[in-house]
Amino acid sequence: MAKRKSAKKQTVKKSSQPSPAKLISTVTNDALPEQERVQASRGASAAVLKDEAYFKKTMEVVLDQSQPASVRHACLQALEAASFQTIKFEKYRKDYILMMRKLARDSDPEIRFSALNTLSCEKDGYAQKRLLDGLKTPDKALVEPEVALQLLGNDVHADVYSVARELVKKPPSEQVKTEALKLLAADSSASKIFEKVLLDKSENTENRQVSAAALHSIKPKSLYKHAATIVKDNSDNDEIQATCLTALGNFFSDQDVKADADLVKGIQTLKKKGKTRVKKQATQFLKKFAE
Repeated sequence: MAKRKSAKKQTVKKSSQPSPAKLISTVTNDALPEQERVQASRGASAAVLKDEAYFKKTMEVVLDQSQPASVRHACLQALEAASFQTIKFEKYRKDYILMMRKLARDSDPEIRFSALNTLSCEKDGYAQKRLLDGLKTPDKALVEPEVALQLLGNDVHADVYSVARELVKKPPSEQVKTEALKLLAADSSASKIFEKVLLDKSENTENRQVSAAALHSIKPKSLYKHAATIVKDNSDNDEIQATCLTALGNFFSDQDVKADADLVKGIQTLKKKGKTRVKKQATQFLKKFAE
């Protein structure tokens, strides 16, 4: 009879991962080296959800402007990561939003931006008001105007469109004008603004391309009309002509092309004299419709 092999005693390896209590203790200990606290913060996103006390202690570090910036940033990132665990995080959400509202006025610009970004994604009325106030009165601005416009794009209301229109008329910089145009792209009543920018040869290329894209969404017939005009104008910008050719090629019908002999003639000229990109677009258009 064969002897039974004795079962080998299995050893269970202990996890090297610090406990939640140890992580939070390290994060909040001012006496420890900064890098050690940052390293602990990077693993604390799950730990903060284990106990309400852990969550509050981590919040206190973020809110304390006397703490090292790197530690505050790491703790904030841990809380932001924890917020994606929607069900577990729900009981902490109210305190989290209140913390973010305080951080929106923080002296650290990176923390201010993170807070405003979170609040705008949450469609928080406080953040929207502060961002709008900053656009109307620059001395009150929490972030640069182009950044404020990007954040306001997360939750657009009529008063946001109103401010964006004013910034298109009197922009403090080209970047601000571009962001204002992007924000207005969802406003069906802004077609006249986009038509004017698209047809203005003195406008920068990006603003004209943003305007073309916006018109495609809110008033496509106007886009095709103006695109045809631009394509036939030998003095216009090659990049804009290429953009317009793409629009015409994608959305024109054979009947539209046959009804506009001057358009075909203009595109044939672009095929011969245009730069590389516009030549390519002209060739594709003529191959599709006129050859």
